[in-house]
Amino acid sequence: KLGKELGYKDDEVIGPVTIGSDTKQMDVLSRRKYNEASGTEIHDEEIARWAKLKDGGLLIVDEANLTRPQFWNFLNGFFSDEPHIWINGKRHKLSQRHRFIFTGNQEFLEGRQSQELIEEFMVTVNFPAFDKEFLRSRIKEDLATDRRRPDELIELLLKRGFKEEGRWGSFQGTPLTDASSRMIIAARKEGLA
Repeated sequence: KLGKELGYKDDEVIGPVTIGSDTKQMDVLSRRKYNEASGTEIHDEEIARWAKLKDGGLLIVDEANLTRPQFWNFLNGFFSDEPHIWINGKRHKLSQRHRFIFTGNQEFLEGRQSQELIEEFMVTVNFPAFDKEFLRSRIKEDLATDRRRPDELIELLLKRGFKEEGRWGSFQGTPLTDASSRMIIAARKEGLA
């Protein structure tokens, strides 16, 4: 949906690419794989596929600040007079339609780190914490209407999914349907769904 609003076709949107503290650059750029028939091949991962889109594309990266501070420096060329990215020692020219969006949580949360590239070149947009009523309405909207005892299920989702972590405002970007689908299992165990 966001890609279309920004003028990109579905096949021009790559992601969301989810990053973790153990993510290596080869996990998002490219890696070598052995094929018995042809030997070692280079397999492009999400960011390499984005960079090689001839007419540009939108790259969406989730949890971009979970990795070490220098991780994204391979994208420094994006901000040069002639935008480019280095992949496996090769320079790939980027078009004016190559864009990316990074999402992440505040750096005071455990595991988050300040990112050099983000601090130097990017604009950061902070969103206010979601209040309980907003989350309640989103969960209710995302749950099927024929569920039994939806109010109890909503309370369970809020309690198990968010309140125990004690950080209402850190929940951002992830669709509530994902959280709902994970929590439905817990609800079924307790006989609420």
